[in-house]
Amino acid sequence: MERIAYLKKVPLFTDLTNVDLKRMSKIGSIQKYNRGKMIFDEDTSGGKFYVVMSGRVKIFTSSGSKKKTLAYLEKSEFFGEMALLDMEPRSASSIALDDCELFVIKKQDFRGLLAKYPGISFQIMKTLSKRLRQTNKEIEALTFGNVISRIASALIDLALKYGEDGSQGCKINMPFSHQDIAELAGTGREMVSRILNRFRRLNCISYSNRCLVITDMNKLKQWIR
Repeated sequence: MERIAYLKKVPLFTDLTNVDLKRMSKIGSIQKYNRGKMIFDEDTSGGKFYVVMSGRVKIFTSSGSKKKTLAYLEKSEFFGEMALLDMEPRSASSIALDDCELFVIKKQDFRGLLAKYPGISFQIMKTLSKRLRQTNKEIEALTFGNVISRIASALIDLALKYGEDGSQGCKINMPFSHQDIAELAGTGREMVSRILNRFRRLNCISYSNRCLVITDMNKLKQWIR
């Protein structure tokens, strides 16, 4: 019953009745991943679909020593669906940033689920469309935007997802390192350090308990080209 109650809160499964949720809970399993554990690697075959029940997951691509973060996923968000839909290898890697619990559905059960419940397919298409728009935005930034613009954009995106307005400004309630921001912006850590110091001198950002605070959102947006 506890698993069904959780799944009922997942936006992906909003169209399912309690009976449907009960059936679905039986075809999936809960798997635990310790912090730092790889969930799957890029270019490997995809055999499972995942829903985050607790913890955080990072989705990223890599080329040699360079990494590009595509998304941070939290409770109720899903991943791993693309390789099951088009039968191609995984397009990205995933790693547990915290101790995670994931609800996992195998390929054959996942495809049967989509055939039986069109509402799930629609929700997946909505999420894929949103992710595609974000990817297009990042490609445009990498192609036409300068490094300062990309870093400013990455900070604003983090603020939109994790930010909380307070007396000092918008506090990003998650400790992101300079390396984390570099992987989001598609640049090097040293460059991020220099630009964040510049933003700090210009009173665009500050820090509070290891968390970044955007003190002047409008001024930061002016750096986006």
